[in-house]
Amino acid sequence: KIAHCPDSNFFLKSGIFPFKKIKNTNIDFALASDVAAGTSLSMFNMMKMCIYRQDNYPVSPEEAFYYATFAGAKVLGKEDIIGSIEIGKEADLVFIEIPKLHEKTKFDLLSELVYLGSEREIKDVYVRGKKVL
Repeated sequence: KIAHCPDSNFFLKSGIFPFKKIKNTNIDFALASDVAAGTSLSMFNMMKMCIYRQDNYPVSPEEAFYYATFAGAKVLGKEDIIGSIEIGKEADLVFIEIPKLHEKTKFDLLSELVYLGSEREIKDVYVRGKKVL
């Protein structure tokens, strides 16, 4: 199992993660942050860096979002209880305000979230169904 920290890789100049090669194996991996060796803990930044730092494989916003959410739960062996919004799973949710929703498709919204999203847009945070922010 691998925690891919694209910001740390960039900061340390340790190379580019072989996204396509690892994706085509049975190795589970997810996006993560490592402020001790990077510049940010933000998963919004990690999604962007994952896309920007792939010279050999174009990572889509959908893939970056998947590897920042469900794949993380899978790497932790908790995909049955976290990582996606489903009946019976713990409700760990972040509510984000994105203006002009009526004009966008779900793919436009996801691209906007990945490319332009930041902690500034977070309005509410729920952990196990309880509001914490």
